[in-house]
Formats: sequence, structure tokens, C-alpha cells
Amino acid sequence: MSQYEQFQANEASYLSQYEQFQANEASYLSQYEQYQANVASYLSQYEQYQANEASYLSQYEQFQANEASYLSQYEQYQANVASYLSQYEQYQANEASHECDRSPIFGHIFLLM
Repeated sequence: MSQYEQFQANEASYLSQYEQFQANEASYLSQYEQYQANVASYLSQYEQYQANEASYLSQYEQFQANEASYLSQYEQYQANVASYLSQYEQYQANEASHECDRSPIFGHIFLLM
């Protein structure tokens, strides 16, 4: 093989290697862009996760506040029932006392005194 033919063969080989290098570079660039897109997607998902977590925490705190409010209202209701029951028992005691006052026997006893 003459020097010129060797030169042409080398040139063809270098050209082929350069084209392979460019193809590899394009492939790596595409992979890097996909990596960046994945990172952006994961970041977006993580931010959504954090927003959801904050929302759930807020809802749970509201649930706890509601639970405390309902418990307080129930305790007030129980206190009211106890108060009304006490008043009703006092009313019945008063009624019984007045019945004694109005009974003829009590009147006779009172007159005898």
C-alpha cells in the first residue's frame, strides 16, 4: 500500500471515529437532558409531597381542634343535664314539701301546736 493509500485509509478511519464521537456526544447529551428532566420531575413530586404533608397536618390539627371543641361541648351538655336534674329534684322536693303544707293532717297538727 502506498503512502497515499495509507493516508486515505487513516483519514477514513479518523473520520469514522469522529462520527462515532459525535454520535456518542449526542447520546450523552440526550441522556443528560433526560436526567435533568427526571430531576425536575422528582423535585416537583417532592414539592407536591411536602404540600400534601402540610395540608394533611393542617387537616389533622383542625380535626384535633374540632375534637376538643366537641368534647368541651359534650362536657357542657353533661353539666347542663346534671344541673337540670338537680333543679328538677329540688323542684320535686319543694312540691312534696308544699303538699305536706297543704295536707289536712299537717294543718291539724299545726292547729294543735
